[in-house]
Amino acid sequence: MRVYLALLSHERNVTHDFAPHIHSCAENVLPFRIHDYSTAVQHAENDHLSVFVWDNDTTADTEKRLFQAHDGKVVVSSGYIRDGSSLKENVDEILHAEIVDNSTAQRFGGIYSLLLADVDRGAVTAWNTIVNVDQVYWAKGEGCVCVGNHPVLVHLAATQKTMPEYDLSTFMPFLTAGIFAHDKMPFAGLNILPANSILRISPEEQCSVERIDDYTNWTNPVCREPDEAFYDELTAIFLDNIRSFGDLGKPIKLGLSGGRDSRLVAAALKYVGADFMTSTHGLPDDPNVILAKKVADVLDIDNEYLPTSSELKNPVVSADPVAVNVNALLVSGGVLRGFVVPDFAFNDRFVPSQYAHLSGGGGDELIRGGYALFMDPETDDAEQVRNYLRHRYLSRAEYIRSAHREDYQQKYIDQWMQGTIGKNCYDVLDRAHLLFGFGRYACGIYKSATVNGRSKYWPYADAAFVKVARSVPVEKRVSEELIFEMMKRIAPQALLDLPFKDKRWNFEQKGVSPLSPGGLAGWKRREPLSRAKGGRVWGDWRYMVGRELRDVFYDMILHNPKADALFNVLDRRKVESLFGEAAIYKKNISRFLWNALSASILVSNEWIRSGNNAKEQMIRVDYPWDAVDASLVGKLNGCYTNTIEKRAANDERLIKNITKVLKVYFKNNKNQIKETSWSVNLDDALAETLAEGFFDTAKTLLDNELVRLASRASAVQAKFHVADAAWNEYLAAKMVSLGSGKVSLASLLERRTEVAGGLNNRLRQYARTYAASVQEPIREILKAGELKDVGTSLGVNGEPRGDSLNRAMLEAILESFHVKAVQ
Repeated sequence: MRVYLALLSHERNVTHDFAPHIHSCAENVLPFRIHDYSTAVQHAENDHLSVFVWDNDTTADTEKRLFQAHDGKVVVSSGYIRDGSSLKENVDEILHAEIVDNSTAQRFGGIYSLLLADVDRGAVTAWNTIVNVDQVYWAKGEGCVCVGNHPVLVHLAATQKTMPEYDLSTFMPFLTAGIFAHDKMPFAGLNILPANSILRISPEEQCSVERIDDYTNWTNPVCREPDEAFYDELTAIFLDNIRSFGDLGKPIKLGLSGGRDSRLVAAALKYVGADFMTSTHGLPDDPNVILAKKVADVLDIDNEYLPTSSELKNPVVSADPVAVNVNALLVSGGVLRGFVVPDFAFNDRFVPSQYAHLSGGGGDELIRGGYALFMDPETDDAEQVRNYLRHRYLSRAEYIRSAHREDYQQKYIDQWMQGTIGKNCYDVLDRAHLLFGFGRYACGIYKSATVNGRSKYWPYADAAFVKVARSVPVEKRVSEELIFEMMKRIAPQALLDLPFKDKRWNFEQKGVSPLSPGGLAGWKRREPLSRAKGGRVWGDWRYMVGRELRDVFYDMILHNPKADALFNVLDRRKVESLFGEAAIYKKNISRFLWNALSASILVSNEWIRSGNNAKEQMIRVDYPWDAVDASLVGKLNGCYTNTIEKRAANDERLIKNITKVLKVYFKNNKNQIKETSWSVNLDDALAETLAEGFFDTAKTLLDNELVRLASRASAVQAKFHVADAAWNEYLAAKMVSLGSGKVSLASLLERRTEVAGGLNNRLRQYARTYAASVQEPIREILKAGELKDVGTSLGVNGEPRGDSLNRAMLEAILESFHVKAVQ
């Protein structure tokens, strides 16, 4: 992890007045002990400008690596730069440039921030990327201006204080959404450089910010209509990005899942001939695990399966929510909530990883429409967009004081909706995700990886790639046409035919599309794979704030005197009402409590090392798997149970109706039967038995058609053999009991064969109707997991489509027996 800071003061002596304080603050707020690692400082001869760099990477020559200097200029970078040339060539170009113009700042790929200090002239330039994962902050203090990539350190250096001061007006979205979803930071007077921007600080300490290019010009953005040449260009940029990881001198490791994003990265690595391996983590019956194995087989690559750890299988886990928050805040410099825990243990020791870790996800939403993915672009409903933004950023806002709620609503959500984006209001969702979604979340995850020595790379967040991809209108990106066209160019056909977990390509969600490979047959092959009912779910103790964690959360949120100021924003009475007797809080309440706990620890300054008096509170959490399963899949299973109960009731009605039909048949044919010199009264029990036999035949046919198509015909035939035998036995018994020899058993059996043949055909037709009308909606409900979908999927008022099925079944049987319909 690399941290840099530049301080400019044209009135004061930086070495004497600022440097000791800066080093002391760095020791307290950086996530590693600076005296154990590398530190470098470059002072101007007139001592009005200094550049400080700290880095815990011990794998290279410190002095040459921390920054590059030439002719009175110093360049510091954080993250990684890619443009097809070496980092040294990039730095040399910047150092020798008269001035860093926008054309230089915009052409690099990668995930990075850069700072150029002209120490002789006393000027500083810093810039970031469009994804803004490696962020730049600046603040003005008394007689100085400070800029760097660590928020709290920049704040403390500028204010000359040992403890942060907070701007509580910024906390509303942090409490509701877990991020500072606006253009401010929690520390008083601290500014964040917007995405795709360049900051220039003059020798007179004048600060100016400008957009690097028009890719973030929201009133007149870069816009391209994609064609084959465009897709070729986009794919070439992506492959160049992938090739650059092969120059890192390490084998590549990719997390592979059942989704389209990691699948494309794996195909690209294979295409360029990279040295890489993949791994998949999860439960054995997880669709992600199953599909990742299929992807690896198609691409002929190694895939390591990492089963769920024994600790998570154990019903008891150990958790320290306070330590989790302290670590998250230290890593991110005070802007990341503790709920966002990285997928590896935090420590403040650098242990170099033997792999270059590529993320198959992380940034893919940037080229798929951001939050617009959750909407239908064809609707273009402004009120629907506004409601979504409220849901994302004002969820649980009832626990926030009304003045703060209304202030955020007016300054941000209402302002976003005032037509500043263009004609398509779904651009607002795309923009919100870019500016306040991905980068704000990813910065902490990215930094936590680098703290531990785990080099992490996100191909989809590459600056050059994202700019070109985002030039396509949002509706095209939401359709996932971009990712599909790239995959089509580099992946074998067999990979395009593999399904995804839970959902299809967006462009073929509603049926076969002109883009659908393989037409209807290919569309059917890509039926999404979902978790089987009753399968194990992947639980997460963070979502389940329950009895064991209750006291810790209660004390740290409501009875932490150092954080009392937080209740200028929170409504204490309403927050206290949350701590009832619930065994496990709902998911959305648990997330809110985590946000409040993070905010409390942040404001109390107990995450700062010199002020960290928080005691270790390792809690043994009784992880109630049954309750967790019920919570996570309760709606799904409830929906399934509800549907099955309705189907069972419908089946019962069908059997009753068939029974009526059979009784009517015997009644209507009574005279004909008498002419054969024997009579019969069909009792209710026998009629119901025969009805159940017919209905069971239909259900057997249906099950075989859905589950074992190959054996359908033989199974049906066998069922009718049984039915025929039962019929023959019944008639023979009746003949013997009546003692009549006038009726021809052969003629009756011939009639029975005709009836059975006609019914056979009708039942086949009925089975297909049943499968399409009942089984598919049930599957759709299971996928959606929403109880409310039962009504719309099955029929009016939640009733299954049984009426039409009843009529179809009755008509088939009545036609076979040549009887009039029963009203």
